[in-house]
Amino acid sequence: MKIIRSSKHFFHHLNKIKICNINSFLIDYRLAVQNYIDFLWNNSINWKTSKNEDKCLDINNMSLDCPPFLDYKIVNFNSNLSARALSSAMTQALGIVKSKTNDVRKRQFALSKQDTPFLREKLDKAIKRLKKPILSDKFKVELSSKNIKLEKTKSANHFEYWLHFYSLGSTKSFYIPIKLHKQDYKLLKRQFNLMSSFLIGTNCIEIRYQKEIEKREIGEVVGCDIGINTMAQFSHKQENEIRINGLTYKDTVERVSRKRKGSKNFKQAIETRKNVINAILNIVNFNKVRQINLEDNGKLKYKRMTSKLIRHHAYGEIKQKIERIAEELGVQVIMQRSNYKSQRCSECGWTQKKNRKGKEFNCQRCGYKSDADYNASVNNKLKLSWLDYKSISERKLNHEGFKWEVEVGG
Repeated sequence: MKIIRSSKHFFHHLNKIKICNINSFLIDYRLAVQNYIDFLWNNSINWKTSKNEDKCLDINNMSLDCPPFLDYKIVNFNSNLSARALSSAMTQALGIVKSKTNDVRKRQFALSKQDTPFLREKLDKAIKRLKKPILSDKFKVELSSKNIKLEKTKSANHFEYWLHFYSLGSTKSFYIPIKLHKQDYKLLKRQFNLMSSFLIGTNCIEIRYQKEIEKREIGEVVGCDIGINTMAQFSHKQENEIRINGLTYKDTVERVSRKRKGSKNFKQAIETRKNVINAILNIVNFNKVRQINLEDNGKLKYKRMTSKLIRHHAYGEIKQKIERIAEELGVQVIMQRSNYKSQRCSECGWTQKKNRKGKEFNCQRCGYKSDADYNASVNNKLKLSWLDYKSISERKLNHEGFKWEVEVGG
C-alpha cells in the first residue's frame, strides 16, 4: 500500500514576471482539462482492457467504465499548451472523471444487492445526482516530469532547489527557487520518497512524497471513544485528561465557542485547538496495534439543536488525524456505530441509561465502576451482537435495561 503526503511552498517570494507566467499557464491548462472533461462526459468511448475485454464509457447511459489512458489528440481545440502539457491535462481529466464515476459505480453495485424499497429509492436518487465536474479557480494542476522537475542548486545559497518548468507551450520555461521547511524534513526523516509529480495552485506549489506501507497482521484490536471531556480515549491505555501547554482539548473547544465567528481571535482559537489535537494524538503509542475501532459520531450535529460547546467539537479533525497516523503505521481503522455503547457495561454487558452519569460509569447490575469514556472505548473494541436500534429507541428499552452480548469469536 502506498501513501502520499505533501508540503506547501507559497509564491510570496516570487517576482511579478514568474507569478504572471504561472497564472497564464494555469488558465490555459484549466481550460484544456475542462474541455477534456466535457468531451468525456458527453461522448461514448469504447475501449479494450489488457485482457482484450470490451468496455465503454457513456455517462448519459450510465456505462461508467473509465479508460486508464486516452490520446490527447482525440479532442481538437485551440490551445497555447505544448503536446506534453496537453497529455498531462488529459491524464488529469481522466482521473477527475474516474473519481466521480467510481462512487456511482459502488452505489450501482449496492443497488443490485438491495431488496429494501426505501434503500433502493435512496440509492437511485444518489445515482441520479451525478453531475459534470466544473473546475474552479482553486483547481490545482498536476504536472509530472514531462513538464517539471526539481533540480538541486549548484552553489550554496538561501535556496536549496530550483523547480524547473519546461515544455509548457507559449509560456517559456522558467525556474522557481524552493527552500525545504519543517514539513519536508519531517517526511524525509520518516523515510518518505520524493515524487516526480507536483501540484500547482494560484498561490503555492505542493511537493509530494510517497511511502510504501505494509499492512499490520499482528497486534491487538483497540477501541477509541471520541468526546469533549477526554478527546480520544483508547481501550489499551486508561489515562486522565492530557494537557498541552496547560490546555486540555475541552479548554480549546470552550475558547473557540466564546469567540465571534470570523474574527481574528476565532481563527487563533481554531489554530490552538488544531495544535492541541495533533499534540495529544502524536504521543499515543500504537506500536502493538493492528486495528482501531473508531466510534462514528459524524452525524452528532446533523439536524439537531446543540449547545455551542458541541457545535465546536472538532470530531472530523480528530478522526482525520487518527486515520492519517494509522495509515502511516499500516493500522486499519474500522468505523462503528456508537449507539448505547456508552451505556453498556464492558464487564457484564448490561445496558441501561442509568449506568452512566457524566464522566462516571456505575453498572446497575454488577456494580462495575469506571471512567465512562474508557468503558465506552472497551465496548468499541468488542464485536457486539446486532441490535435493532430503531426498535430500542421507540420502545425505550435502554431505560429498563437489556443484556447486550458479545458475538461468538468477537
